[in-house]
Amino acid sequence: LLLGSNWGPLLAAVEMHGDRLESCTVITTPDKVGSSKHFAEAARLIRLVAGRDVEVVEKPLRHAYDLMHATSVCGSAIDDLLNDASDREIIADITGGLSLMTAALALAARERGVALQYLKQAPLEENGIAFSVEAMRERSLLVEVRYEHVSKVEQAA
Repeated sequence: LLLGSNWGPLLAAVEMHGDRLESCTVITTPDKVGSSKHFAEAARLIRLVAGRDVEVVEKPLRHAYDLMHATSVCGSAIDDLLNDASDREIIADITGGLSLMTAALALAARERGVALQYLKQAPLEENGIAFSVEAMRERSLLVEVRYEHVSKVEQAA
């Protein structure tokens, strides 16, 4: 699940998971300058970088600056993935996107116990050799947050 406002982080996240990536949901923003108008290009690039025909789904926001709406859309996207693939790992990548979208995805992911991932914007290679995921973790280029599932009933208690 990706937030898309910047091509670099979007493609870096896809590249990192390319060998395991089966489905990718992209949260897009509306308006003339929003990312929704570039979704088809993003989907083609995601498949190209992943090296295969990954399912790419768009979840558009109607209101890019409404936290509750954005959280609802992000939650719906996560729920769809959980319903379709309860046995697969789901990661919410917050590398790109507006701050409000990052907060919305973090809130939705936490409520559902889905891991968050942030890929720092730093060189991902040394001497022309790309870092492995383990090397990125060692260099603190990849930050992951895992939540234990917390149901709404447990939160209210």
